[in-house]
Amino acid sequence: MKNKQKILLVVLVLFFFIQPVFAGVQYHLATSLSTGLEYDDNIYLDPDHEVDDWNIMVEPEINWQAQAEHAGLEIVYRPGMNSYLDDSSLNYISHDLTALASYQPWESLGLELENHYLHSEDPLDDTTHDDREGVVRGYDERQGRNVFYRNDSSIRATYTFGADRLIEAGYRFGLLQNDDPEQEDSKEHAVTGHLGFRFDEQNLIDLDYVFTRGLYEGPDDFYSHDATTRYTHTFSPALDVYGEIGYTDYQYDHSSLEEDWQEYNGNLGFVYRFWDHYTLDLSYGRYDLNPDGGGDDAAGDNYHASLVRDFEHQSFTLSFDQGTDVDVFDGSNNGYTEFWRLQASFT
Repeated sequence: MKNKQKILLVVLVLFFFIQPVFAGVQYHLATSLSTGLEYDDNIYLDPDHEVDDWNIMVEPEINWQAQAEHAGLEIVYRPGMNSYLDDSSLNYISHDLTALASYQPWESLGLELENHYLHSEDPLDDTTHDDREGVVRGYDERQGRNVFYRNDSSIRATYTFGADRLIEAGYRFGLLQNDDPEQEDSKEHAVTGHLGFRFDEQNLIDLDYVFTRGLYEGPDDFYSHDATTRYTHTFSPALDVYGEIGYTDYQYDHSSLEEDWQEYNGNLGFVYRFWDHYTLDLSYGRYDLNPDGGGDDAAGDNYHASLVRDFEHQSFTLSFDQGTDVDVFDGSNNGYTEFWRLQASFT
C-alpha cells in the first residue's frame, strides 16, 4: 500500500472510531489564510558555504470539525506556498495534514488520537509538533534540500482533578522517509508524561518528561531522557513571571561511533499583556553541554522575544529566538545545533 493511502486509511479509522459516540453532532467548516516573511541565513545548512535569502510564505487552511457532547473529530489541511526573493529555483509547496479524534467518557477523563502528515523539501518545515511530546528527527547531518515526508501518530490520556490540575500520559510513533536513498530514514518511539498543578491563583508548576527511542537504518540508534520543570507566578491578570530548568541525556547504542552527551539549561522570563490587544513574552537563559567522550564542553545563552498583536479575527506575531536545538529525527538531521531565528507572521 502506498504511503498516501496509508495516511488516508488512518484518517478514515479516526472517523469510524469516533462516529458511534456522536449524539447531536454539529459540523463546522472554516477557512483562513496565513502569511509570513522569514529570513534564512543558511538555506542549504552548509556551515562552509552559507547562502541567505528571504522567504515569503503563504499558507491557506481548511478546517473541518464534527463536534458532539462527548466526542469530536477535527481535520486540518495546510498547503504552504514558499517563494524566495533571490533564487526562485528554491520555491516549493508543502502539504500538512492533521486529523485529531477526541473522546471524553467522563468529565475528568479525556482521550485523544492524532495523526500528523507532512510532505516538504525544506527540512526546517518540520516544526509543527516540537512540543513536550518530544523531538523526532533524522540523524545524518543533512546539508541541502530533499523531498521527504514525516508521519506522526500519537495517543494521549488526560485526567483532570481541578482547575489547572491535570495528569497526562501518552505514546507517539514517528516515521521519516526521504526520496533521496542516500539520506537515512528513521523511526521514533516516545513515551510522554506531564503533570500540571496550580496551588492557588498565583502559583502554577508544570513537570514534563519524555523518553525517546530512536531507530535508524544505520548504527545510530539511541535512547534519550528529557525532563523539564517550569514554575509560573501570576502577579496580575496582565503579568506572569516564569522560571524553567531542564535536563537532556542522549545515550547511543554504539558510543564508539557517536558521543553520548547531556545538557543542562535554565530560563527566566515574563509574559506581559497590555493595551487589550498586545502580548509581550521575553526570556533569558543559559545552557551547558557536557559530552561523555571527552569532547569539548559548550555553554551559551538562550534568548526569546515575541510580540503578538491580536485583531478581531487575526493576529500578527514578531519573534526572535537564539539557543540550541536537537535535530535528530526530522528533515534537517542537524544533530545538536546552535541557532538564531527571526520570524514575522500574520494569521
